[in-house]
Amino acid sequence: MSENVKVVVRCRPLNRKENESKCENIVEINEYAISVLNPSARNSQKKMFTFDSVYDMISKTEVIYNEMCYSLVESTLDGYNGTIFAYGQTGCGKTHTMQGDGSAKDGYNCGIIPRCFEHIFETISMATNIRYLALKCQAWE
Repeated sequence: MSENVKVVVRCRPLNRKENESKCENIVEINEYAISVLNPSARNSQKKMFTFDSVYDMISKTEVIYNEMCYSLVESTLDGYNGTIFAYGQTGCGKTHTMQGDGSAKDGYNCGIIPRCFEHIFETISMATNIRYLALKCQAWE
């Protein structure tokens, strides 16, 4: 297995307060890049940022999980280390992406973390010729 770091961006939609204030979206998104318009200098060139993958305002967490996280959890179950790290400015949507909105009982709007746990425990429950062990940590006592 090769080791690498992927930088993935998920842009959230405008929130209720931003919509009520008639804020406008100044971000354009394609599969691998984000272009940002300077609203104070509309005639200036947009700044472009390129990433390994970019998800727009209507992207579903399930799609992000399947494309970006599923294989990482699979390799973790095979004994490799893996990390999913959420980073960004306050209010940019990290908690929504990682935890979900907590309102859906069918899992439709659940985040990356609950999906990881579901994936891990489902794999463990179906395993027949393999045994998974959890190390006891003093912090758990």
